[in-house]
Amino acid sequence: MKIRTEILLAAVLLVLVNFMLVIVFSDKGLVDFYQRGQMVERQRADNRRLEMQNLALHRKVRRLHEDPVYLEAVARKELGLVRPDEVVLTLKEAPGRTDGQQPAHR
Repeated sequence: MKIRTEILLAAVLLVLVNFMLVIVFSDKGLVDFYQRGQMVERQRADNRRLEMQNLALHRKVRRLHEDPVYLEAVARKELGLVRPDEVVLTLKEAPGRTDGQQPAHR
């Protein structure tokens, strides 16, 4: 009787350990659940960042439509546009300089 009880107890323990391993390490187990939770948090942070970026772009578009001074500044800076009555001067770099800095005057 004692051996039979020990075998039964060992079998039950083996089944419980097996269930625990399946629950923890299976495709839908606790490890996967934890990893998916981390993935959801990363996605939420990315969504918040994109929402802020989207809001900034909406504000920029509205300002481009409503503010002619801002529109002109953006056109000048990003597109290099000038007015018809303006003169564009192109300066050459000093000979031998490749870093874009002018030599110091003495």
